[in-house]
Amino acid sequence: MIADTRKEKKLIRIFKKIFICILLVLTLCFVSSTGSFVYAKAMSYYNFDFSTISEEESIDFVEHHNIDIPDKIENSQNLGKITSDIIKRIASDNNCVFSYNYDKMQLYAENIQEAVISYMGDNSNIALLSTSTYSLQYNTVKNSSGNWEYHNPV
Repeated sequence: MIADTRKEKKLIRIFKKIFICILLVLTLCFVSSTGSFVYAKAMSYYNFDFSTISEEESIDFVEHHNIDIPDKIENSQNLGKITSDIIKRIASDNNCVFSYNYDKMQLYAENIQEAVISYMGDNSNIALLSTSTYSLQYNTVKNSSGNWEYHNPV
């Protein structure tokens, strides 16, 4: 009788250890599988050729980065084309300069530029100021942050 309870206790300990091992293996499988899904989504644009991005992919890219789309183009039929053109322009020259007369559109383009450049792996050459041969003289302008600036070149 005493031998039977010892055997039963030993079997119960063995089953507990096996049960714990199975739980650990299942937990590791679950954690590793969800981690790979998160990794795959986060890296979906890694080594992506932005110069061939489609209109749908460009909108997905903007939504993935939580970039605010200006109200004036959000419901436009041209949203995909505008966004893909911005991304393609950045892909061809990450130092390109945008100059929209609508400050929210300017900010939209600059935010896309920062996101694309961060995916391309080059944050050192972001140029958001105009480098054109034309300049404003004695003008008040609104920058992308919405603040008015007086421009008086010396």
